[in-house]
Amino acid sequence: MSNTTVDLSQVPYGYIPGVYVAYSMLAAFGSILAIHLFLIIRHRTWFLLPTVVMCTFLELLGWVARLWSHHKPTLYLPYMAQLATLILGPAHLLGAIYIIFGRVVELLGPKYSRLNPTRYSLIFTACDTLSTLLQVTGGTLASRRNANPDSGSRLMLIGFGIQLATLLAFSVCAIEFSYRYSKDIPVNSSKDSYRGPFSKGVKFTNLALTVAMLCLTTRIVYRLTALAGGWNGKAMHQEMLFNIFDGAMVIQAMVMFIMVHPGKNLRSEDVPSMNTRLPLADFNQKRDRV
Repeated sequence: MSNTTVDLSQVPYGYIPGVYVAYSMLAAFGSILAIHLFLIIRHRTWFLLPTVVMCTFLELLGWVARLWSHHKPTLYLPYMAQLATLILGPAHLLGAIYIIFGRVVELLGPKYSRLNPTRYSLIFTACDTLSTLLQVTGGTLASRRNANPDSGSRLMLIGFGIQLATLLAFSVCAIEFSYRYSKDIPVNSSKDSYRGPFSKGVKFTNLALTVAMLCLTTRIVYRLTALAGGWNGKAMHQEMLFNIFDGAMVIQAMVMFIMVHPGKNLRSEDVPSMNTRLPLADFNQKRDRV
């Protein structure tokens, strides 16, 4: 059946996904994946494999499914596949942000933070995992053919709401840490007195984290807005909005970690006392300790 003769009321998207957009996204994410794998091997930043690389892989699967939907627009399997993978992907990218910021805290001085550096990834990743499970479960329930989408939509709204609240809570912690470091106001004066230098690497990393956070926050706000309008709402059926505020936002966030790679910019060698101060594993393992 030609796409020109398809009844859009039978298409779960409300539109037929564009083939050129799908190919462009696949090319972009494929290039990003190749570059990240090269940088990970070069700098031995293995923690980026289950985070950034997994996000890229899921995004590729999602856009393959959308390309499939272009050719089979009424088929529900690719629709549900892209729904799940494009929800799961960015959650892994958020995990990388939490880990990298913990590394920044470790380098600049844990005494300025309310949380131990390792707890940023533990606490915020746990919250994000819960929100993602709710999103995927809700999306699966809502997208089933002949199902009432209301219950699934509510679960997705709750999931994205938790994810947004987690990002905001993380942002508050990050802003407080930055303020306390800049003013030299420790949370607890009895903590380790170490204060690391605000090097170019840390400065660029903070900028990358900020841009990536803004991109992913924009994506979540878009998702919440689209869901609030219902599955048959105007925002949900606008492909351009999805391409800009979902796909492009994730690409921009990933590109930031290519431009400012943590393996190059956050090195323990830049702070000689780090090797004896903290027992945390070195994220940049290019020069293993002996």
